[in-house]
Amino acid sequence: MTPAWIEAYRRRMAVGAAPEIVAYAVLQARLTPSLERAAQFAASQSDGLLGRDLAGVAAADATGRAGWERFATEWSDLDESLPRAVSLLVAGIGSAQPARDDLLDRALDTALAGSRERVATFATAIRGPTTGIYAFGVMLPLAMVGLLPVAASAGVGVSPAAIAVLYDGLIPMGLLAASAWLAARRPAVARPPPIRSGLVSTRSPTRTTLLAVGVGATAGVAGYLVLPDWATWIVIPGVGIGSAATYWFGPIRDRRQVVDSIESGVPDAVSLVGHRLAAGEPLEAAIAIVGERLSGATADVFRDGTRVHRRLRVTVPESFTGPVGALSAYESPRTETAVSLLAAAARDGPAGGETLVQVSSYLRELDEVEREARRELARTTDTLRQTALVFGPAIAGVTVALATGMGSLGNGGEAVPVPALGVVVGVYVLALAVVLPSLAVVLKRGLDVSIVGYRVGIALFTSSLVYPGTFLAARTVVQV
Repeated sequence: MTPAWIEAYRRRMAVGAAPEIVAYAVLQARLTPSLERAAQFAASQSDGLLGRDLAGVAAADATGRAGWERFATEWSDLDESLPRAVSLLVAGIGSAQPARDDLLDRALDTALAGSRERVATFATAIRGPTTGIYAFGVMLPLAMVGLLPVAASAGVGVSPAAIAVLYDGLIPMGLLAASAWLAARRPAVARPPPIRSGLVSTRSPTRTTLLAVGVGATAGVAGYLVLPDWATWIVIPGVGIGSAATYWFGPIRDRRQVVDSIESGVPDAVSLVGHRLAAGEPLEAAIAIVGERLSGATADVFRDGTRVHRRLRVTVPESFTGPVGALSAYESPRTETAVSLLAAAARDGPAGGETLVQVSSYLRELDEVEREARRELARTTDTLRQTALVFGPAIAGVTVALATGMGSLGNGGEAVPVPALGVVVGVYVLALAVVLPSLAVVLKRGLDVSIVGYRVGIALFTSSLVYPGTFLAARTVVQV
């Protein structure tokens, strides 16, 4: 049985597809004003939890109206705009022209406005919790390192083991729990990529392991020559694992960037095909025109689709989504859905083409909602990422250098054990390099495992060098 918190997270992520569901329903309603047909088509175009739920309630309702209303009610706790959008959709399908088109437009506008409102509210609401994470998970622990000599001079004994439990156990676990709590409340504005696809790399596991060992060992030897002896315990895992993660997730990240580029041109492709269909041209010719008129990754995909269609004599959808289709190397549900929309609209001839032109504007608005979400969250996520990369490790290095030169730790006036403190705080710095970039990616993009892995790899590599480097520089400057 799925735990309640996992189910709650899945529902929160699924509701990001609400504007898409409404857009597909509006498309079908413009072609055939039927609530039942609109529900079936919208559900068939979304393979997520939201689409499956709509398919279930629609199948149990012969008229369509009760199914739509039950669907909206079930998801109203996560999307307050959905019941209003569904009410406008139902009213539009039941109205005559020109009121129908106006109500359908308002239905989609309501769903889009709901997404914008959720993101804007979340971006404002997370400033306090994020500041708390930054203050209590980063700045306060680092400041406490500087207080260790003061505690020792006051007769308060603090052992390295106690520091390790605090910095490498309790604080990272608390930081991870707070980050998970915050990430789970991020409103979805689009379906995140499947987790499994973000882990499958073209790199060899054996080569990746050898790279981690080789680069880590090389960095350890180099660090031993120029850095403090204890720094090798930080440099070796940080540089080794960081290099391996960047190497492994790099191709997946590159492929994801190509998918983003393809999807950014989908609205233009849909618009162009719509105009061609409205002019009476067949779908095959309209698809070919996209590859000729547009540029970039989207045009490349449509050219490949046209070539597959002509050579293998398969249907247009199969030429894109089939085993050897133009999209076989990429996982892009949005582009696959767009191709299905093109094929569905083509069956209605010029009327379907006119509808596609209108749908293309909806797709642009969906893209704009996602871009707005990332812009709203950019300041917060950039701060988290830069803290993990540079600021946190640099502050930690300087603080440890000052702390180990100011006084004594424990009873009897013993000197601060630099190696022990350096390693303990170094492990804490590496923990920050894992947690903070992961939180930044999840807040900005959703749980995209490939981007998380790539950013964590860079942060581990960088922080494991910045931390001992700033320690050495600080000790040299203050001459302690």
